[in-house]
Amino acid sequence: MMNKLMRYLTLPDEVTAFERNYLERMNRIGFWFFAAHPFVFMAVAAFCGTGVWTALGFGLAILVGPLIAWKTFEKPRNVSLSYGFTAMCMGGLLVHFGQGPMQIEMHFYFFVLLALLAVFANPRVILVAAVTAAVHHLLLWWLIPSSIFNYEASIWTVVVHALFVVLESVAACFVARSFFDDVIGLERIVSARTEALEERSEAMRLVLDNVSQGLLTLDREGRLSKERSRRVREWLGELPEECTWTDVLLEIDEVHAQNFVVNWEILLDDFMPREVSVSNLSARFELGERVLDASYEVLSDAEDQITGCLVVLTDVTEAVARAKAEREQKEAMEVFQRILRDKKGFLEFYEETGRIVHILASGRESTEAVKRMLHTVKGNASLFGASSIASCAHQLEDLMAESSGELPEGAAQVLAKQWDSFCEKLSSFLDDRSMERIEVEVEELDRALRLGMQNRPGSELATVMLGWKMEPTRMRLARLAEQAEALAQRHQRRIEIEVDDRELRIEPKRWGPFWTSLVHALRNAIDHGIEAPEERRAVGKSEQGRLVLRTRTEEDSIIVEIEDDGRGIDWDLIKAKAQNLGRPANTKADLVNALMASGLSTREVVTELSGRGVGMDALKQATLALDGTISVDSVSGEGTVLRMTIPQDRIYGTSDLRLAGTTGFEMPEVASA
Repeated sequence: MMNKLMRYLTLPDEVTAFERNYLERMNRIGFWFFAAHPFVFMAVAAFCGTGVWTALGFGLAILVGPLIAWKTFEKPRNVSLSYGFTAMCMGGLLVHFGQGPMQIEMHFYFFVLLALLAVFANPRVILVAAVTAAVHHLLLWWLIPSSIFNYEASIWTVVVHALFVVLESVAACFVARSFFDDVIGLERIVSARTEALEERSEAMRLVLDNVSQGLLTLDREGRLSKERSRRVREWLGELPEECTWTDVLLEIDEVHAQNFVVNWEILLDDFMPREVSVSNLSARFELGERVLDASYEVLSDAEDQITGCLVVLTDVTEAVARAKAEREQKEAMEVFQRILRDKKGFLEFYEETGRIVHILASGRESTEAVKRMLHTVKGNASLFGASSIASCAHQLEDLMAESSGELPEGAAQVLAKQWDSFCEKLSSFLDDRSMERIEVEVEELDRALRLGMQNRPGSELATVMLGWKMEPTRMRLARLAEQAEALAQRHQRRIEIEVDDRELRIEPKRWGPFWTSLVHALRNAIDHGIEAPEERRAVGKSEQGRLVLRTRTEEDSIIVEIEDDGRGIDWDLIKAKAQNLGRPANTKADLVNALMASGLSTREVVTELSGRGVGMDALKQATLALDGTISVDSVSGEGTVLRMTIPQDRIYGTSDLRLAGTTGFEMPEVASA
């Protein structure tokens, strides 16, 4: 018990910087407090008639002790101990020079001083003062009783005074020690906790410096914390202390910065599901040659209130490069397969798309023409396996939609650059002279030989040879059928495709843009027309849809038809859409024109397949370029027939040799040898 009491009354040996500074300040204040006492004693002595100058002399004499201690003692605690002794001496002088009716009340000053000494936060100062007061009372009561009491006091009076001093000393010691432990000694607690935190921080820093991701945290204002992983410093450099994540993003990617500002406010409002808000924050951006993924994790308090966010940066450069290489390899394989199956068709796509890209890059076309061209490039590139071109064209369409319909300056150059890259990869596999060659099937060559051996008229032989320059529509329709099959598989449609070409042949170059644009009608038949298997089953149809691709002649015209047994055209919807766009919609012809108009689509959502309202306009323009017309027959729930009628004598003009002016004909019959 005694040891415990001594430990309680004895402060730790170590004097912290905070305690030293505090005690030095208190010791300075204490000295000047004591320095005022001699003048107070002079006033009390003058009032009580106990010797003014004697009061001054004794007061100054007592003051010498604390002055020497204040100026010479190295440890401020020792100075405080001397102040405990000085305080009681000053109290004794006040009682001595205050002799008279109020002398006994002067003893209260001892208790005041004992309480004041607690500011030194040292129980031993209180003990020194208490012992000094006890000795003072006993000694002067024995030598000069009048110096303490203004009446004949017994020893028991002195004991009672001592008991009160003891009681206050116990309380004062408790206050002093509590003051030391809770205030003066707080630095030790803080230091210990700081040391523990530093150890934890060091461990955390070790983790942060060895993770492969960039980690940093934001507060609600988007300000960066000081702690961040080594990867952040490595990738983003040394960031200013006072900066926000938006400031950092503005230096990297302005679009992502704007996106972050908007979605950060949405996240803080906390009215949407947090998962949705956080997913909207996530983005990918380029930092030099490095590609980074930024993902976010919400930080919240015990009441689930958002306090900030953890930003996780992941270097996906290699993954992106690998994915790009895989896409390019896949694209190359698809393109090569197309070339092997239909080299001529691919070369026509190659030539026509190159022409369109060149026109787009010139920047001289109208907005509507640009829309048609981009949609055509996207559709045909997708069908011929050129996915990089299709994706680029789709992105440019998105840009036009976001820019009030205008293609931003320089955007077409992006497509041109992508096309040049695509062509460079294919240059060693494509022979530009292939388009100038005529490939003759053995059957056609045999036909010509039989005509010659049978001495048939030269015009018949010329017809056969001219047919070699012509292109069988069967090849075009077969190519479209293959594309339709691929589209159907892609969009989970089951279809039966019928090709009816009537052995018709046409001049390939003049019809090239038409065939290129016809793919839009094919895509619409798959996406808008033929229903999904479950939908067809629900209305009593076969799960397998039917698509007919047909060419034929009628009088002096060539007819190209695409027929499906799908849901048909919703003319009421077309009418409503046309009226919303301010287009005529009173007659069947008005509705057909609206169907072919730019910007009208029955799709509410734009996809890579349809929804722009541009494809049918592109087909219409290609048909008009051949002086043709388009008609539509559609019955709700039964299907649609799209019919393009092209006059045969509008392409070359009439000629003395009707055959030369023919764009569609059948080969002459010839007997077998």
